Amino acid sequence: VVYQYSGYKNNAIPNIFIVIEFGLISYLFGLMIQSWKTKFWIIFGGYILFFIVNSIFWQSILVYQSNTRTLESLIFLGYGFLYLKRLKKGLSVKQPVFYTPFWIAVAFIIYYAMLLILSSMDSYLYSVLTLEGKAVFWMMRSCLDIIKYGILMKALLVSGKEECTVYGTVYL
Repeated sequence: VVYQYSGYKNNAIPNIFIVIEFGLISYLFGLMIQSWKTKFWIIFGGYILFFIVNSIFWQSILVYQSNTRTLESLIFLGYGFLYLKRLKKGLSVKQPVFYTPFWIAVAFIIYYAMLLILSSMDSYLYSVLTLEGKAVFWMMRSCLDIIKYGILMKALLVSGKEECTVYGTVYL
């Protein structure tokens, strides 16, 4: 929306940011699920390949790429649920709400589940919404950010109160 108000039409930087974001969050989950560390890099390579193919054939790098954001959301949901499944198997947890990685996974699951819904609609909505409607749409995304950061804040608040016994490595 800021780009549209300013007359700036090039979305290459935000699209590249999505790829960087994907790499960093994949790396985070790679640290949390160490047995999958190499698989996360393979998935990241596949994501970059999809980004390039998408930029060439479907959505130009100069427009907002909803396809890459939708795929990112699906993959992060998979990461989050995989982590929670491994957390359930690998930990003796008295109260998981006092375990920081639990809150990190929950934050990503909630954020990317809602973002998946918004991302799957945004190409259509951007073609029919007025400039004010687009601003409201981005406000909804900003509300998602507030929710995500609130949950991540909870993770930081409980970071010193972890009551878990981990079998094996520090995480999973």
